[in-house]
Amino acid sequence: MKKKLTTMLLVVVLLITSLPVYANAEQCTEHQWGEWFEINAPSCFFNGMEARDCEKCHERELRSIPATGHQWGEWKIIEGPTCGESGFKRKECAICHADEQESIPATGEHQWNEWIVDEEPTCEEYGYKIKECTICHDTEEEEIPATGKHSWGDWETTKEATALSKGIQSCFCFNCDKEKRRITSKLKARVSLEEKSATLESGKNHKIKIKSKTYGDKVKKWTSSNKKIATVDAHGKVTGKQVGTATITLKMKSGVQAKCKIKVTKPKYSTNSRPSKSHSGGSGSHSGGSGSSTNAPTSGYVWIPNTGSKYHKDSTCGNMKNPTKVTLEEAKSAGYGPCSKCY
Repeated sequence: MKKKLTTMLLVVVLLITSLPVYANAEQCTEHQWGEWFEINAPSCFFNGMEARDCEKCHERELRSIPATGHQWGEWKIIEGPTCGESGFKRKECAICHADEQESIPATGEHQWNEWIVDEEPTCEEYGYKIKECTICHDTEEEEIPATGKHSWGDWETTKEATALSKGIQSCFCFNCDKEKRRITSKLKARVSLEEKSATLESGKNHKIKIKSKTYGDKVKKWTSSNKKIATVDAHGKVTGKQVGTATITLKMKSGVQAKCKIKVTKPKYSTNSRPSKSHSGGSGSHSGGSGSSTNAPTSGYVWIPNTGSKYHKDSTCGNMKNPTKVTLEEAKSAGYGPCSKCY
């Protein structure tokens, strides 16, 4: 502080007195001046002073040294700027150590690192990726579009198609597990029987068996075209009723049908089972007497009824219903005898 006051006093003196000043002008008509030397160094704000002396008379001359002003050092960054916030820097005077600060504008531009996938996209849903600023560590997120393409696997049957119902097939996307389905058509229905025709005697039974049918199909009903000739139950068992022909039809729930032609014949009686009749005299004898059949044929065709034990020459004899034409040998082997009216 004292040094500054002294410097100010010297400045005032210099302002009052004119320069140069000669102390003993009378004693030296021509001064022999020496080199200037500094008496008070200048500062950033105040002038300094220097002097020189005459080598003959030792008179001293003074003059002001202008203030230097600040001698600033290099700027030093105290706080660096970021992408969104300003920083500041500082410099210091080398003489008086005064300092000065200045703002450093924000850079305004992020220094992003590479994108990192945070969630992978799927066939139908967006994914996400993220990146980070290496300066301020702000983050930015961006959607990754859905791929839009499924990667489907093979079709697998989840419900079998049958003759009565449609099936279902499914397949799945390998990427997102999405499922898609499709309906498959019903199976083409088919049915067949083990036989297309069969013969059975009246009063006997015969089982008609199904040879093949389409998967899932079921029997709806069995029917007979003529129940007087033959009947059939719900399991395909046929019963012969009287001589003749009938068609048995199997109807499936899918609508398909199969048929079997049934021929019903007269039961075959053995000769030992026929009622014995007297061969000598008396009524009903075959050798003379009333009711003999001396005109009975020895060959050819005859008619046999559905009921009764006589064969006939004419199909209208005895008001027969649906008689059957057979050979004489067949009629005899079945136990039929000649009709007394025809022969």
